[in-house]
Amino acid sequence: MANALDDAKPFLLTTVRCLWLIATLWLCGAAYAQTPINLRVSVTRHEPRLITIKSASAPLHQIAAQLSAQLKIPIHVSPLLRKQTPELELENWTLDHVARQLAPIVYADTETKTDGSAPRVLALYLQAVNEPLPLLEASLPRANSVVLIEGSTDDEPEPSKEDKGEVDEKQPLSVVYRQGLLSLHAKEQPLRTVLEAVAARLNVACDTQQAASEKITMTLTPNAPVEILRKLSAQLVLYQRHDWRRGEQVLLRIVATSPASRPRSEED
Repeated sequence: MANALDDAKPFLLTTVRCLWLIATLWLCGAAYAQTPINLRVSVTRHEPRLITIKSASAPLHQIAAQLSAQLKIPIHVSPLLRKQTPELELENWTLDHVARQLAPIVYADTETKTDGSAPRVLALYLQAVNEPLPLLEASLPRANSVVLIEGSTDDEPEPSKEDKGEVDEKQPLSVVYRQGLLSLHAKEQPLRTVLEAVAARLNVACDTQQAASEKITMTLTPNAPVEILRKLSAQLVLYQRHDWRRGEQVLLRIVATSPASRPRSEED
């Protein structure tokens, strides 16, 4: 009997040690699960909406989830950043400034109305450096878009003034896009026709089904495309993607809404 007990001692000791280790790990896990995460997120209700975040140990995906719930906009955190735990103490910051504290790369898809309304953020993307770009139209509403493609398979004609970057005022409609600036000349042209010509030059989608039947007569000197579109009509919705880190923006889609109340004519 004594020999049997002696033989069993190593096994019993190993079993006890295993049980002790399991109990220790379970207690540590329970204690960790019960440890409160120090996170507070608040957003003011009135414009401009100001954000306060205080966090010492919360993972980024939890911060983004609380911020998304209060702002009521989707905030997508890339897999590389989800478990990051930034230490934050921000008080009354705007969304663009907050986002730049959360991630090295920030993209915001926005909706801007040309009637002067403040832009509305549709979605926010928090990414690490060198990650793939989010799909360009992932957050945009569905629309019956029209994309016009200019070009011809015939022999190339002599370079026009537009090819040289100059608006041709002898033509009823002339649109030039060069070095990031848009200019145009239109004489008694339907708004739909002008918008589709602009979209073709910018190579963006354009939905003109609800475009007003008004005629456009104006000459606009080189300016940012969004500013030119503001002058064309107050009844447009522009969808853009902003790179808040680099301060760049890309126009994604032009949508004409309900008809304007009066024709617009301007010489600039």
